[in-house]
Amino acid sequence: MITTMGDFLSMLTLLAMVAAVVLFTDKPLRASVAFSSLSVMEVLRFQFRWIVAIIRYISIGIESMRRLNCLFGSSVGIKRHLHEAPTFEDVAYVPQMAWLQSYTIHQNILFYSKFDQKQYDAVVEACGLLPDLELLPLGYMTEVGERGLGLSGGQKQRVSLARAIYSRASTLF
Repeated sequence: MITTMGDFLSMLTLLAMVAAVVLFTDKPLRASVAFSSLSVMEVLRFQFRWIVAIIRYISIGIESMRRLNCLFGSSVGIKRHLHEAPTFEDVAYVPQMAWLQSYTIHQNILFYSKFDQKQYDAVVEACGLLPDLELLPLGYMTEVGERGLGLSGGQKQRVSLARAIYSRASTLF
């Protein structure tokens, strides 16, 4: 539909321009002027398609984010950092190469935050850690790191993600 609209718009504009040249000037319409106008309209039509495609992808992305927000039932409002930079306490980081401290999985997720059972359970479930915790001998009290059990890269990454989400930071990296 957009392609048809872009074609229609360029042809309509070309027709209006040719009509204006023929009706309002005393000069005859030459082929070079007509073909130049046609090439300019083709360039403009391509730009119109490009802008419409970008707007479409942006709106699809925004709608997807709204649906995810509704799916997860976010009751906490999303903070925006419009006028000031986020503070150190307001930022959580999930590195590409996940790292864990030599503590229990529970302590790695809390990372010195106050314990809230409801929030903890929601974060563990959202990060897909439940199947991993069922496989571990002591569940979330299993010690990991140098003195404990070694986890796979994916398991480390899920624990690292859970730590960032549990922090309730408004900005995640």
